[in-house]
Amino acid sequence: MLNSGLTSLGASATDSNTLDKTYQVNEKLTWLKGRHSLKFGGQLLHYVQQRFYAGNNGLLGNFNYGGAFTGFGFSDFLLDQVSSKGRGSASAPWTHLHNRMALFVQDDFKVKSDLTLNLGMRWAYTQPVVEKDNRESNFSLIDGHQTLAKDGSIEDRALYKPYYKGFEPRLGFAWRTSDRWVLRGEPTCGCR
Repeated sequence: MLNSGLTSLGASATDSNTLDKTYQVNEKLTWLKGRHSLKFGGQLLHYVQQRFYAGNNGLLGNFNYGGAFTGFGFSDFLLDQVSSKGRGSASAPWTHLHNRMALFVQDDFKVKSDLTLNLGMRWAYTQPVVEKDNRESNFSLIDGHQTLAKDGSIEDRALYKPYYKGFEPRLGFAWRTSDRWVLRGEPTCGCR
């Protein structure tokens, strides 16, 4: 089928603006005591994500003439036979806030001159994403009811629960088999 090339009028591009800020604090302390090299530390991340989104069809909307009625897009335009139309709805700007925290301890224990064990544990807390002014909603997959964010604690303001079970054990070894060779092994478990 021939088509005139006229397929749409209007701006179908989305208008959006994003400003992301990440604040991060990391600290580590090493303590040497006998055959132990103890490391302690932590990390704090604070995310601020500011968004504006005008919708999928732009603020002014668009009309599509695909030639579905006459075989020619321009003919459909002259006959006002629209294939599809849409208009975006501008949302107010919103701001998501999110925090993550992690603590760790690790001991590099020199068992013998040729064998070192690495023993450690990392714990991570993930706070749910919340909107600064509590303007969030979601649908329950169980009963289909709408869930709204409330004022109050993080758990009330969020649409899901915080995650406190981010335990990540670490166990490793380094064994010097000769002056030229070292055998290392370290199974890890990253829990999210």
